[in-house]
Amino acid sequence: MANVEDNRALKVARSAFSKHGIDMGRAELRVTRGVLHVGGVIQISGRKDRESLKHEVETVVRSLRLLKEFTEVVVAATYST
Repeated sequence: MANVEDNRALKVARSAFSKHGIDMGRAELRVTRGVLHVGGVIQISGRKDRESLKHEVETVVRSLRLLKEFTEVVVAATYST
């Protein structure tokens, strides 16, 4: 059974990525015991270069690491433009 805190943290993570316009439709977000795992394919519509996408994701990850819901954030995803 899923942990209530992990479910709440997952909603926080999805919200943070969507606020930055990052398409997580092909990505997989999973929270286990406070550790956020990001996998799959991450996209931003309208972006032409992969570096700006990667920078935007790193910005979101840094902000999520500061929140009490997460003990760690692991990104093992590919970037697509």
